Amino acid sequence: MSRVIKAVFGVLLVLVVIAVGGMAAVWLSLDDMCGNQVESEIWAPDRAHKVVVFQRDCGATTGFSTQLSILASGEELHSDDAGNFYIETGHPKNSGIEVEWLGPKSVLIKGATRPLRATEIGDIKIVRE
Repeated sequence: MSRVIKAVFGVLLVLVVIAVGGMAAVWLSLDDMCGNQVESEIWAPDRAHKVVVFQRDCGATTGFSTQLSILASGEELHSDDAGNFYIETGHPKNSGIEVEWLGPKSVLIKGATRPLRATEIGDIKIVRE
């Protein structure tokens, strides 16, 4: 009888390991479900930084979002990047967001309907109207 119980537990253990491994593989393959579509880049007067206005889409179960990030001139937006200082629902073409650099270290955001996630990125000050 104990040999049968050991065999059953052995089979159950193998099935659990297979199930956990399978779930881990699925989870890792779904890691990059979101994508970004750049709508515009607004360069600072000294061209050392840019504000990137982009649409973030994470699949059929989520809506579009308008997101803004400040990046250094050599940086690119990646598919796993979220907006580093502003996010709102809706498509960028319908957002009414306007971006204006006031100088190389200060940017003005007009038409924002949500609070800013940050008021500074590095040494760049972000203000909203």
